[in-house]
Amino acid sequence: RVVSRVVTPGTVVEPGLLPERANNYIAAVFSDKQITGFAYADVSTGEFAVTEWVDGSDVTRRLREELARLNVAELVFPAEDKRWAPSDPVELRQAAERAHLSPEAAWKFEYDTARAALLNHFGVTSLAGFGCDEMTAGIRAAGGLLQYLQEAQRDSLAQLTSLRAYSTSDFMTLDAATRRSLELTETIRGGKSEGSLLGVLDRTLTAMGGRLLRRWLGQPLLNSAALDRRLDAVARWKAEPALRTEL
Repeated sequence: RVVSRVVTPGTVVEPGLLPERANNYIAAVFSDKQITGFAYADVSTGEFAVTEWVDGSDVTRRLREELARLNVAELVFPAEDKRWAPSDPVELRQAAERAHLSPEAAWKFEYDTARAALLNHFGVTSLAGFGCDEMTAGIRAAGGLLQYLQEAQRDSLAQLTSLRAYSTSDFMTLDAATRRSLELTETIRGGKSEGSLLGVLDRTLTAMGGRLLRRWLGQPLLNSAALDRRLDAVARWKAEPALRTEL
């Protein structure tokens, strides 16, 4: 007999074990001097994204903000990284909050190894088409995460078909305390969706639509052109009931 799959908090894919309208994210972080790479994925929906930021010594705050926004279930990081070592990575635990911590072998986060893993998985010769070819720290985080998922999921990563690069500067920064105070996705008392902003606004008819609305609320746009495009799309569907009905 062989191990066909390893189940961890961030790699659960069974619909009965996951909330329909919320993503189950697993993330990875890699810090290299002044640059931090961060990647996250949802193996049940195929979402896979990467970013990096120049943070100086304040990596914990930036990391905490991303983990709070995504409500990450599991966080993968290099076990030998001195920032988190030795056996009790206090700084990382403070940032991770709810996330389960999964230390992984540091060699999987080496640039050449991580980049090769991404190229082989997507069947490409360059990462330029994904917009992350210059993200050295981001590539190391994304490649380390991919290798962790390949070991856990074995042959069931076909749904990860693309990698999206994003910038945290495109969105409003909201720390965990602000998110709780605003009750964006859950109430302070009881931690329920009903009574939160999401609970009031969510009239979506599909689980995919519910997840998208949750993501929009958790990541408010700062780009006025992108905001206008979103508003124009809503206005068109509202103004054309025949087209909406046909859809």
